[in-house]
Amino acid sequence: MNLRLYNNNKPAGWFDDFTHSLDNFWDMPVTKSEKSFLPICDFHETKDYYFFSFDIPGVKKEDIHIELNDNTLHISGEKRNEYKTKHKEDKHFYEKFYGKFQRAFTLPGKVRESAVETHFKDGVLELLIPKENVSKGRTISVTDSNKDGLFSRLLKN
Repeated sequence: MNLRLYNNNKPAGWFDDFTHSLDNFWDMPVTKSEKSFLPICDFHETKDYYFFSFDIPGVKKEDIHIELNDNTLHISGEKRNEYKTKHKEDKHFYEKFYGKFQRAFTLPGKVRESAVETHFKDGVLELLIPKENVSKGRTISVTDSNKDGLFSRLLKN
């Protein structure tokens, strides 16, 4: 099999030619292994939320798993090669990544897990994770005593 790769209507680089020469020399198929890949991610933080955007083209919605535990976001899934041949003697060449993927991110602050929103379209998974409203604190005045307060009841015992 003499497969010639072209990038932007130009022959592929010398390394690709070398790889194909070795393929012909050993008479073995050129394949990309199906182990795992790492989808790229954009992250944005505002005062109110964390926003993640993952590029996972070719992954089906039902093959994506999202978990949020103890402020750690876990994204995993699998991109399946649906065109894989059933005949071992056939030769293949894959430039696409196939296999399982997983990413994990520890979020720096508390989040509202029940209010997480997702959006998945055209191979882009987006997550909006609202931050938990954290108490901003308050100034406490020092007083002599409060006759009806907790201290007065505790001191009586």
